[in-house]
Amino acid sequence: GSIESGSKLPKKAPRLVILASTQAPGRVAHVARALSKDSRMKGKFLAIWSLSGHLRPDLPGSLLETGILAGVGLASREPLEHAELPGVFVALRESLERGDPLRHPEDLDGPFTWFY
Repeated sequence: GSIESGSKLPKKAPRLVILASTQAPGRVAHVARALSKDSRMKGKFLAIWSLSGHLRPDLPGSLLETGILAGVGLASREPLEHAELPGVFVALRESLERGDPLRHPEDLDGPFTWFY
């Protein structure tokens, strides 16, 4: 399937793609599965933050099974309020500017637990 509207992936995907959504967890997983099968994501990292509930614990393994993604990060905590999100994304951007996320994405500032 194609990636849903609002989840635009450029022709050349960045090293780290962050999927943050207020959609139902099943819908977030559907979009993540589409990304995990997209050849533009070869060797890339996918960070997923479901803001409407917890994702299935077997999701990272199923996404990595395709052999396309280098790693999957799941948010390990929910924000107290959605107003916190801009600050979290600013911290992630600053963290990306300081280092190479391909080497150690778990060193990025942020709420993600990484699976390889």
